[in-house]
Amino acid sequence: MRATLLRRRHALVLGGGRLVVFAALAHVVNDAFVYGLPVFLPGIQMRFGWGEATLASLVTLVAIASNVAQGVSGTLVDRWGRRRSAAVGVLTVAVMISLVPSIEHPLLLVAVLVAGGFGSALFHPAAAALVRSTGGGATALGVYGAGGPIGVALFPLLALALLEAAGPEGVLVLAWGGVLAALGFLAFVPHQPPAPRPPRGVRGGRGWGRPPSIDTTLLRGRSGALLTIGTLQATADLTFLSSLPLLMTGRWGLEATSPWLAAGLAAYQLAAAAGSMGIGLIDARWPRRWVVVGSFLAAGPFLAATLILPPTTAAFLVAAAFAGAFTSSVIPLLIAQAQDEAPDRLGAATGMQVGVTWGLAGIAYLGVGVLQQTLGVTVAMAVAYAMLLPALALAWRAVRHVPTPTDAEPLAPTPALEAPA
Repeated sequence: MRATLLRRRHALVLGGGRLVVFAALAHVVNDAFVYGLPVFLPGIQMRFGWGEATLASLVTLVAIASNVAQGVSGTLVDRWGRRRSAAVGVLTVAVMISLVPSIEHPLLLVAVLVAGGFGSALFHPAAAALVRSTGGGATALGVYGAGGPIGVALFPLLALALLEAAGPEGVLVLAWGGVLAALGFLAFVPHQPPAPRPPRGVRGGRGWGRPPSIDTTLLRGRSGALLTIGTLQATADLTFLSSLPLLMTGRWGLEATSPWLAAGLAAYQLAAAAGSMGIGLIDARWPRRWVVVGSFLAAGPFLAATLILPPTTAAFLVAAAFAGAFTSSVIPLLIAQAQDEAPDRLGAATGMQVGVTWGLAGIAYLGVGVLQQTLGVTVAMAVAYAMLLPALALAWRAVRHVPTPTDAEPLAPTPALEAPA
């Protein structure tokens, strides 16, 4: 009887492809909430009477908490454990952000946004490191990465429907997605041994007792080049997502509530999810350098097409889709490359490549905003898209595929699931 129960419990343990799929679903939940704040901004403006500049600062606040903080949270993940970090992260971001429509005090709103953002900062490096530990390499990371754009595309539809049907409290129903994801990590993902202590010479390497800090060795050499490539790519990505509505309303005269705005963003995001999955399969067959460089080259014409095609046409949606597929699809490869460079510090390496790059891109986008005011939206977007050219040049020199122990690192079984001797 006991042996039968053990076999049944073993069957529930998530490993290999099942763990990758589960992490991708949790990624849907996490990114839906952390990038869902814009849906609630009109309601926040009505409650507090804030102007657009103050509302923009809320978006920046979440970006810093969820992205830049990954430079520190990745090190915390390596110390605390991936399974527990992923569970706490996705639970925190789902619960905190679901409270946003109901909060009536400004300071409490800020605190909730910071807490939710840091929850996402904890989730991303933990979940990506878990996925890499399955041995699936860039293919597994591609499947996992596809969950983010899907969540971003679906959340506005669900949140707005609940706000319309049940008011601010109705959004709390969505928090159950984070609760279930957290329980899944804790109940069905096997325990893993703690990461080894970083060697002397690495900041914080004299012991785990010190507060987590940014691993400065990841800012130099090939890792630093990858960080630069990721930042340039993220700037182009962020510019499309943030500036496309301004282009469509300012240049083409569409209404702010036009369904074509949502259609253009959805085409880009859903194609990015498909490209993220597909490029992992290509990486297993072609040299990674060629795949990354080729994606950047292919993205350029389609990004340029979105600047000149009328947005109310099928041709525009096709161009937006291909732009998303090629621009965003390289992210799993850059993550895999960063992990290859620091196989003993998967959390820290992932946090730098996933989070810090987007945080820096958010800062760079402030410059894009200045260009929009002085030279116009079209020119500013073109300048941002041109950042893929130096990214391409750096990728040719820095990107390579080096099999490491992380490609076959086994998940240690949970002691409770081990069969008796």
